[in-house]
Amino acid sequence: MKEWIEVEEELEELAPLFCTAYPGLGMTEEQMYQLSRASMGETVRHIGLRQHGAFVGAMRLHDFSMNFRGVMIEASGLGSVAVDFCHKKEGVALELVKYFLKDAEEKQMPIALLYPFNPAFYRKMGFGHGTRMNQYQIRPELLPAEGSKAHIRLATPEDAEAIASYHAWRVSRHHGLIEKTMEDFLKWWRDPQCRVFVLERFGGVRGYMWTRFKKGETSFLVNDLFISEFACEDESFLDWMAFLQSQRDQIRYVLLNTQEEEFYLALDDPRNGSDRLLVSVYHETNRQGSGVMYRVVDAERVIMMLDGTGIPDFVCRLTIRDDLIARNDRVFTVVVKGGQISIGDEEPAVSLTLDIADFSSLVMGAATLRGLVRFGKAHVPEEWSGVLGQLFGYAKKPFCTTGF
Repeated sequence: MKEWIEVEEELEELAPLFCTAYPGLGMTEEQMYQLSRASMGETVRHIGLRQHGAFVGAMRLHDFSMNFRGVMIEASGLGSVAVDFCHKKEGVALELVKYFLKDAEEKQMPIALLYPFNPAFYRKMGFGHGTRMNQYQIRPELLPAEGSKAHIRLATPEDAEAIASYHAWRVSRHHGLIEKTMEDFLKWWRDPQCRVFVLERFGGVRGYMWTRFKKGETSFLVNDLFISEFACEDESFLDWMAFLQSQRDQIRYVLLNTQEEEFYLALDDPRNGSDRLLVSVYHETNRQGSGVMYRVVDAERVIMMLDGTGIPDFVCRLTIRDDLIARNDRVFTVVVKGGQISIGDEEPAVSLTLDIADFSSLVMGAATLRGLVRFGKAHVPEEWSGVLGQLFGYAKKPFCTTGF
């Protein structure tokens, strides 16, 4: 007999499950229990699947507030998916994902997101790729030095509220960003290696950098600066670069993680020090990783949130294939008239068929329609690719700085 439980009192029973699922964390069961307990709150729930009296799977569900194409929406996040070691390949993970999506449907959350342990598995579940993460390894002396570090200082936990306020302002302006609590920032200081810096202007925080030192391989005198999260405005970018450049006597490499694909334009020499060449004479510049994935849970609602401004009147027959959510698995007659979007029954001028995973990447702006056509994920007449891409795509890629 299978039983779904929103775990509260039984949280300690999940600790062995999580420890076995994530041995790389190196945690004891007591440490894992305390971590899970600390993560609980109004927007975080632990769900367990019990079979014959024992937990065979568990996960953590997050209720997020996310900027979607300039509008704040509720989104659902899935984390800490764990399957009992003795129940692998029995469909438990699939059952967990189905429950997660059903829960998001019931809560009327149009978008779901997660960090995949295996992207291929979640692609099959309808999750599309998000924006990739780039990690640059840069010698500080190669960074621009034109700015001024006069407004940058070392932050303390007392600055958490101001940092949270600045982040909230950024969320309102940047597609894909998720609201955070002050506690999300306070936990940075629980890492003794953590160093947080802020830039103050106009009476408040206008940028921050969350860093930690990374010891070199040869001696204690060799140190790298690992930047986990960095947020700033255009006018202060060079100030931050000058700040990092001034660390050149102590820091061997700055390891900067960013979803900004054009960051290399800031560097006169973007090489990463490996001296490796790709085909012909293309220097290796950075490492790149695929991470956060998105899934449309309510396709009709998402379609109605699209912006038809500047798009000529036309009707598109959109077919979405979705094996897990029945109400998405259908044909939508999308009508654009006078810049407004509606779903009707008019005769279409063009047809477009997409898997829900690719549709999700497209509406999130992580993929372009031209890219999907180029690589065989979609088929549309060339003369329609521009206007369809403008309607369903988004010019800005989603940024996500929230780990869960």
